[in-house]
Amino acid sequence: MVTALRLADRYGGDLDHFDVWVVLTGAGEGPELGMRAWLHAHRRELDRTRTVFVCVDQVGLGTVRYTRREGLAIPFSHHRSLLELCDQIAAEDAADDGRYRARAYVSRGATDAYTARVAGFPAVSVSCLGALDYARHHHLPTDTPENIDPAALERAFGFCSELIELIDETLGPQLVGT
Repeated sequence: MVTALRLADRYGGDLDHFDVWVVLTGAGEGPELGMRAWLHAHRRELDRTRTVFVCVDQVGLGTVRYTRREGLAIPFSHHRSLLELCDQIAAEDAADDGRYRARAYVSRGATDAYTARVAGFPAVSVSCLGALDYARHHHLPTDTPENIDPAALERAFGFCSELIELIDETLGPQLVGT
């Protein structure tokens, strides 16, 4: 939540082509009921051609991952343009100092990005995970503030900042006048 609020503070009112909303949906385990309810409540306010979801989920430990596909039974692909931007950031980072160590992965779970994507919106999920692509303390007694790595939060914030700026710079101008 801290990373999402930092991003909102940084980019709220500062983008040329998009507004920033922070949606703290809750009920993600059952299955994505919070996001489903939020999308249903706001469906008339959201233009599918001008709305992009960047889901920041489980960023407290590990290195940056972005979901190429996700879903419980049949993984659903995320938006191609968003994945290309994530790939670009990851490639540039790898060629530079590798601070994010970002890479794509396929999730057998589902995040709010999955729910938004199934509803027809461009979406991608960004997490920080361990080497085997799982959140080490998720749903365990050790899932406590002491096990949050500030460096992981910074990696997620940096990666998402670059992604938001690229979305605004590259996708935003395509939407002008639509």
